[in-house]
Amino acid sequence: MPNCAKTVLRIVPWIVTYNGMGTGSVVRVCIDFLLTKAPSFGTGIRQIDIYAHCQTRGRSIKGLNFMRNRFRANLLTLPKAWFKRNERLFEVAYFSRLCVLEDMFGPKGQPLNLRYFCMFCQEFASAMLMIEDRIRHVDRFDVAAFRKHIDQRLNELPDKESKLRRIHARFARRRA
Repeated sequence: MPNCAKTVLRIVPWIVTYNGMGTGSVVRVCIDFLLTKAPSFGTGIRQIDIYAHCQTRGRSIKGLNFMRNRFRANLLTLPKAWFKRNERLFEVAYFSRLCVLEDMFGPKGQPLNLRYFCMFCQEFASAMLMIEDRIRHVDRFDVAAFRKHIDQRLNELPDKESKLRRIHARFARRRA
């Protein structure tokens, strides 16, 4: 897609459980990694929101069984993707079958380990590539360039904890 205006694509990852949702630097580093050295893909999408639905261990909080039941019923409808053209917002929700919330996050603020970092990068990439089914040529978003960039970043995933620590340090410096 030639002559695209330089547009910064914003991607916001959300972790969703039966009783809430949140985001933060722990999963944000995966998106930062995937978007490293990203060119402009066009003006058609300004933001992608990713909703990774994760299970929790144990019983639901007393009085919240109805929320757990609703969450489980909703999991059966996933994945879903929406493109709100007027807002230039793409949203995608999926069930993360590879993770359980308590397994992913240790003490508050602790970075993801190598396994979960790579897993989330791969899951987020798959979720984002659902764009291909929703974007039309007139939407002014270069899906082929987006796919190529994401595939390239997945090929560069770290294979050692030491490399992941350097990635965490680099993005922590950028946020500081």
